[in-house]
Amino acid sequence: MRTLLIHNPIAARSGGGTVRAVAAELDKAVDVTVAGTRAPGHATELVVDALAEGCELVVVLGGDGTANEALQALAGTEVPIAPLPSGSTNVWARRLGFGTHARSAASELVLRIERHSYRRVALGMAGARWFACNAGFGLDAAVVRRVDRRPRRKRVLGQAAFLSTALAMLLRGYGNPRIEVKTEDTVTADRLETVVCTTNDPFTYLGRLPVRLAPGAVPDLGMNLLGLTNVGVTTLARVLWSGVAGDVRRLSSTRLWHNLAQATLSSDEPLPLQVDGDAIGDTTSVDLRSIPDAVTVPAPPQVRP
Repeated sequence: MRTLLIHNPIAARSGGGTVRAVAAELDKAVDVTVAGTRAPGHATELVVDALAEGCELVVVLGGDGTANEALQALAGTEVPIAPLPSGSTNVWARRLGFGTHARSAASELVLRIERHSYRRVALGMAGARWFACNAGFGLDAAVVRRVDRRPRRKRVLGQAAFLSTALAMLLRGYGNPRIEVKTEDTVTADRLETVVCTTNDPFTYLGRLPVRLAPGAVPDLGMNLLGLTNVGVTTLARVLWSGVAGDVRRLSSTRLWHNLAQATLSSDEPLPLQVDGDAIGDTTSVDLRSIPDAVTVPAPPQVRP
């Protein structure tokens, strides 16, 4: 099986030794070609070229952002993608049961390849951009954009970089955007100040702790939205605490939608948008859709985050 192993050299845990170890493990089952990314968007180019040359499997050793780039070329094809943990969070790799260590994840992937254990999974779309895990419109996207401007800090601090950046932004004053959510059958006139969308539960991780912003969500049954009617340090702390230890549905500042096929988020002013942890620009409106059976992954029939 012709396999492309893409690695992101600046990912938090993607040193040369790790790449060689993962490639050596994969070489037990497949014919591996290794390629490193050099710039944003390069992973997509690498996959497009590999598909043209008959690639049969793409393995991504990097963060969710690198996997997301590969998805842009793989979604809708029959070629499987396997995200292995190497970045600061790796939500998708953990959702697919690969754990948090690259070498053991590579061993698990080899077993799945040998057992021909594959399945199709749903993806989300934000406009024309595919996403595997989440999208955000407002505060979280603004935080992602600021963190991305300081990649070394992100590599060193991991999730702490996002939390400290969010705190700093809120203390300086985030503003009061107004976001409207339109779903298939409802429109909310609430003055939502930020909205996040997740295709699975949990939304992210704080170290080993899962942050569940869509309690009760079932993977592959649609998108889940969480909107906040106000954004501040206290609200953020309550949401994170409830996401880890309780239930965000108890909070008066939250609005939740489950298992949506589509939704439109709009604002009176341009707001930042992120998908799978990558900031992709500002917009006043974004159409979100859930696309079933969008891509193939090496995974057992039942996978729990």
